[in-house]
Amino acid sequence: MLLIMLKWIVLVHFFQGCSGQESFVSEFHMEEVTGKAILSLIDNTLTVSLNVSKSFEDTRIEIHPLWMDYDTADKCSDQQLGTSWFWPTRPSTIQSIRANTLVTVTFSDLNISTVEGQSIVLRSSNKTICATIQKEGEYKTALARFTRGSVSGYVYFRQAAASSAGSTRVVTDLYSRDSISSLRWKITGAVSNCASITSRQAALDLLIYNPNNASDGVLCTPQSNSKQCAVGNLSGRLGDVSVGQSKGYSDNDLPLTGETNIGNKLLVVYETDGSAYACAIIKIFKVRNALVKFSHDGVTGTASFSQNSPFDPTVVQINFQGLNNNSKGFHIHSWPTPTKITPDQDLCGAAVTSGHFNPYNKNVNSPIYPQPDASTDDMYEVGDLSSKYGTLANLQSLNGTYTDWNLPLFGANSIIGRSLVIHHNDPAGSRWVCANVRPLYPVVTAKAIFKYPVIGQILFMQEMEEPDTETSTFIKLDYNDGRAGTQGHLWKIYSHPVASSLSISPQSCNSTGTNYDPFESLLQRPKTLNIPSVGNADVTSKFFFTDLILPLSGSQSIIGRSLVIMNLDNTTFLSCTNIELMKDLALYAQLSSKDIKGIVYFTQTSGFGAQETTINYNIAGLQTGYSVKIFELPPSDSHSCDNLGPVFNPFNITSSISMSDDNYQVGNIARFFSSKQSPAGNLNLPLAGVTSILGRSLAVVNSDGAVVACTRIENYLNSSLDQQITAVSRFTGDVNGTILMYQTLYADGTMSDTTILVDLKNLSGTLTNYANKCSKQNLLQCEVGDQAKKVGAYDLGGGRRLYTDIDLPLSGPFTVQGRAMVVHDQEHGAPRLGCADIIPNSDLFITIFIKTPPSLDKRELAKTIAKAVGANNEDVVVENVASVNEKTELKVYFTGQQGLILASEFAKFIADKDNYKKLSPYQPIPINSSYHKVPSIIVIGILFVSKTLMLS
Repeated sequence: MLLIMLKWIVLVHFFQGCSGQESFVSEFHMEEVTGKAILSLIDNTLTVSLNVSKSFEDTRIEIHPLWMDYDTADKCSDQQLGTSWFWPTRPSTIQSIRANTLVTVTFSDLNISTVEGQSIVLRSSNKTICATIQKEGEYKTALARFTRGSVSGYVYFRQAAASSAGSTRVVTDLYSRDSISSLRWKITGAVSNCASITSRQAALDLLIYNPNNASDGVLCTPQSNSKQCAVGNLSGRLGDVSVGQSKGYSDNDLPLTGETNIGNKLLVVYETDGSAYACAIIKIFKVRNALVKFSHDGVTGTASFSQNSPFDPTVVQINFQGLNNNSKGFHIHSWPTPTKITPDQDLCGAAVTSGHFNPYNKNVNSPIYPQPDASTDDMYEVGDLSSKYGTLANLQSLNGTYTDWNLPLFGANSIIGRSLVIHHNDPAGSRWVCANVRPLYPVVTAKAIFKYPVIGQILFMQEMEEPDTETSTFIKLDYNDGRAGTQGHLWKIYSHPVASSLSISPQSCNSTGTNYDPFESLLQRPKTLNIPSVGNADVTSKFFFTDLILPLSGSQSIIGRSLVIMNLDNTTFLSCTNIELMKDLALYAQLSSKDIKGIVYFTQTSGFGAQETTINYNIAGLQTGYSVKIFELPPSDSHSCDNLGPVFNPFNITSSISMSDDNYQVGNIARFFSSKQSPAGNLNLPLAGVTSILGRSLAVVNSDGAVVACTRIENYLNSSLDQQITAVSRFTGDVNGTILMYQTLYADGTMSDTTILVDLKNLSGTLTNYANKCSKQNLLQCEVGDQAKKVGAYDLGGGRRLYTDIDLPLSGPFTVQGRAMVVHDQEHGAPRLGCADIIPNSDLFITIFIKTPPSLDKRELAKTIAKAVGANNEDVVVENVASVNEKTELKVYFTGQQGLILASEFAKFIADKDNYKKLSPYQPIPINSSYHKVPSIIVIGILFVSKTLMLS
């Protein structure tokens, strides 16, 4: 330990800066104490001037080598800050520090060059506080995270943003499974990614980053002038990096700004004999921004959050309108709020958004829990914003800016993806309105949808093209087969997807390969899951956590792999599903009438729960008095705008009593076009789910209420390989009419929601209505075919109706094409009134004739044809057209992305009479009376159309 000389002086006045010297500042904001320390280091003498809001007795000052991280439980411990190098062997305790009184202490004979980037600790018998020592102003921070190879951990870099020539503080925390205490380290710009380093020798041979052409070599040592060293020669300038313990280094030639900055360069650690090495890219933190936007029940406004790095406070700007003295508390809650589906849906309740976000388990019922706006941020729950900033009681509105030291946007305790709830000012503090904390940067979202015996979803969200950043994960699971709830299931990501040709039974999980762990079990997430029985309100089935190592992009991405849940024996599979990309939603409506032309785009980024829809438009011909609205039904086949139904209003809104989005009918979007400003945001315009506007009509209405132009709202296709699939059920008995189904099959194999247009009549003249746990809010509890419960009942004879189904596949192994659509008796009756096959509404088919069999199994014949042409079973659909004179006419449809090729293969197959018996017992026959002639094959049509609209 160092022996230092101490003298301390107590001065009763406010801070005054010292001219002509460089100073550092530490801001205290913890343990109910606020204040500052000004530190000056001149000629090995450190002067510390303190002024804090609370009195301390028998206090000693410590300097620790690592900076402070507010997002930790024990912020001032040696484990977090490193062991103090500063405290002398002889006593030198300050007897007392009085509140709001300046104390100046001088330490001399110190053999140090800087204290920047380290931390100062005030330790007394009853309280300890700490803060980072840094310059005034903003800092740049960078991170190299090691997740692959023989070394794991992180290296942080931090430098004042004002000058690239200033000192950079480096903090390392590396560890290895081998017995390694130190490694060589260097920065290289020779290659752009770690995948290019394929061997230990390659790591050894990489050129050191040297933008200033320094001489480097043997003259570069920790004792030499840093200008003699290449920027990337860290071992030469700082010595080898410590492994197995956190350590801090100071470097005067390691820029995080300017043309020679080390951002996006590679940091390589290695042993000179090549026995160990690891690589990581140095990523400079971008400012992270998030937003909560309200337009609910008369409350409008935003809460914005901004944080420069994990080691900086979060700046919060709040602008709430429409509070009208009705609110009090507002908090970040643990779970996101969902998309609204039904008029009376609880969007903010405890079972929906959970309680306050409270990762450090603060007890709000404790007598020592501080009153609102009466203490430092760390004394409150992370999510208890109204206690930190003051409540909303007796306010009409709020407009304020706050600095929060305990509200992370980075790391495991990030608030991004969670929700903000405003409470009523009533004795119970009931929940009023809520909205989600949305990232204001591009994200990639993935989903794992379970359907049997576990149902539910696991959602993942991460910054786009940043696989080393945190991934937010939201889990909601149930059983759907009647079994009792179970707890403690292991869950894992496996290397291969579930084989598409298999069923969704647990046996299908055998195709998923092995546990996918490229980071060698460094993943930090809950190890087990709880799964309740159907209808159980047990909220332990929900999780929301932020995983530090779970990539959704790059070579280690989990998208395209599978997620498995194990039985309680931990050796057999309970359920599994594939991890798929969730696309950003994009719809468009193209107007092309004589007088009104243009296009409207509706877009929505992927994410958790309720999302905002952005409206962009370019329309010519909108006259004064015209308005734009969305109607319930699409134009008819003749493109007539005469029968569009009412304005789309799934939540039964009768009048706009306020200016918030949810008090307008969903289809009443006229307000977004009156200002002629584009784009505009709407929090009540669903692009997916049972209340989606997809497939409905966008119309221009004149001042008399007459529709003057209309068009169908369709999915925007990004690729020429995206396909629009259409299926139809044609009813010809007492129940007469059609059911049309539309779905987009994307190039990657994922599918959109399915829109269903029903137009049926009961020729008997009776109007009927088809009125378990299945509901619109819990669609995965439904049988795929239970349309009435999933999307709503239909009145026979009630005219055209349009529905949206999130789980009605028209392609893939579980397609409904080739099955039957059945209409049942009224009031959920069992008797069947009518049925019709679900067949492709397509010209891509081949007609064949067979001898009328005693019974025709169309699905079995489709499988036989699929086998004959090498197709998947789901890509072939057989329609029974008619049976006359012992001959049955069949249409064979080919679907999927290879439909045209399959139809051509079948045409060639059927042209060879030697192939007939391969279709037994349904062998083709000639059209003429003799069954032994070469059959006449009528190819009615082979047509493949792909339409792509380019976004301007």
